[in-house]
Amino acid sequence: MKSHGVAIGYVHGELVHARFMTGVIDEMKRDNALVIEEFSEPYIDKARNVVVDKFLASDREWLLSVDTDIILPACVVTRLVSRGLPLVGCLIYVNQQPPFPQIYHQIADFNYGDAGIFQVQTDFEPGELVKADGTGAGCLLIHRDVFEAIPGKPPFRWFQHEMIGNEMFGEDFTFCRRAKAAGFQLYIDTAVHAPHIKPHII
Repeated sequence: MKSHGVAIGYVHGELVHARFMTGVIDEMKRDNALVIEEFSEPYIDKARNVVVDKFLASDREWLLSVDTDIILPACVVTRLVSRGLPLVGCLIYVNQQPPFPQIYHQIADFNYGDAGIFQVQTDFEPGELVKADGTGAGCLLIHRDVFEAIPGKPPFRWFQHEMIGNEMFGEDFTFCRRAKAAGFQLYIDTAVHAPHIKPHII
């Protein structure tokens, strides 16, 4: 099968779940993907930036950022690349009760009491391509043009835990904001669902 020029990147705390790793290996074989991993302790945001540095030093066109607590959907690289978008993520639900999708829209800016207001979008048709202002980095396909367009310096050029107004934002959310500021619209492909791995207590 033709390679899309893809790297699969993830950060980890040494041990990863077998179901996650099986998905990575399957995609690696299917798309001749380069796998980039980085130890995440003590700074996950710094580790994510190291993964990006290694990706940009390669000859690959796309980076599939994945988290080790998700199960990669079959043929995820091919399915997301086929959308022809520089920044597109899978549908991932947060493991809370009730679960909710990681599709966030900003409905007020940070001039509103120093707190940006974001709302979860739940009203979409299955299979729909949905615009978003934020999501996680659990299964997110990113073209190298996005990284190259974001200004800044190491070690936190792309991903960074950041206080904005009165709120602390995670490194993946900050990346989405920086990508948008660089002119790239984030989409979520609701036809491609990446489930969370649910631990079982024995």
